[in-house]
Amino acid sequence: MRTKFFVALLFTFIFIFSFNVSQAQEHDEHHDADHADSHSGHHVYRHHAALFLGATTNFKHETTMFTVGLDYEFRLSFAHDMFGIGFGAEYLTGEHGQEIIFGVPIFFHPIAGLKFNVAPLFAIVETLGHDEGHGHVTEPSWDNYFGFRAGIAYDFHLGRFSISPTLNTDFVDGTVSLVYGIGLGVGF
Repeated sequence: MRTKFFVALLFTFIFIFSFNVSQAQEHDEHHDADHADSHSGHHVYRHHAALFLGATTNFKHETTMFTVGLDYEFRLSFAHDMFGIGFGAEYLTGEHGQEIIFGVPIFFHPIAGLKFNVAPLFAIVETLGHDEGHGHVTEPSWDNYFGFRAGIAYDFHLGRFSISPTLNTDFVDGTVSLVYGIGLGVGF
């Protein structure tokens, strides 16, 4: 069931991306705006903050956790605003515990609303213990891990606001997790 969901999510993302790229190319051919991003036709804001709502599936532990996050990006003016640097934090919660993840992503905006990111991660992970003799949950333990994230998103711009389907892959402590959801952002 999960595999079908991920395949459907991937095809939806590809369809949305290809449709919007073709629309952006048509729009760019007919639009010449001052202070506009040359490859998307919208105004490039130096600062962008977003709320992320989604889920994280850990393939090693076969768990899926609700994920909420905040991220910030500062677009760098060199290279036609194609690069940015930022900060992100996510809170994950589920029946097996909770996690807090921090990252410092580097963004690359090659065309239209498409953006790629890579980031070193720091994760604080709660693990619920179980009393083997009685089956009760014992005191949780907290562990710290370093990791790495690689991701892709597509920003649909509505003026200064954006809606961004997002897909990230996290590599933390020998596990691979897929982080997927929607970012709701604002440029300023």
